[in-house]
Amino acid sequence: MDPYAFHLNKIHWQFFGTLSFIGEPKSLPIARSMLFRVFRKVARRNRIYFPELPWCLRHELGKKFGRAHLHILLAGLPSEGVTEEECRHIERTWRSGGGGIAKVQIFNPALNGVGYLTKGLGEDCQNLMLSHAVDLILRERAYVTERRLAQ
Repeated sequence: MDPYAFHLNKIHWQFFGTLSFIGEPKSLPIARSMLFRVFRKVARRNRIYFPELPWCLRHELGKKFGRAHLHILLAGLPSEGVTEEECRHIERTWRSGGGGIAKVQIFNPALNGVGYLTKGLGEDCQNLMLSHAVDLILRERAYVTERRLAQ
């Protein structure tokens, strides 16, 4: 198993999405700023402080036409916020901010969304970005595991 997938699978993800662009492929900084706008609105809507929102994104080019798109994982919402309506809200927010087609769904671990997001990364993880909240979760889990092994 890919080491990125191994560690990211330890987070209780709530949403998986694929977000595309209208027109010419966007640069990575523009794509990120568009997505951060969406994540900030989701956080505000669910009364979460944005820096504490766990998310992961991967920017990639499509194999057929070379079109830029993003794959996202999102967690940290209260359980009542994990709904199909929230999926539609994320999609609408993406489109209203200049994005193209958006497909967001409630995360289903059986569909291996983490593996899909991390496929083929190998040593090159420059197109993978983790929120500070995800970094903290992974560090905490590593610390707990390290303590358990030391006992």
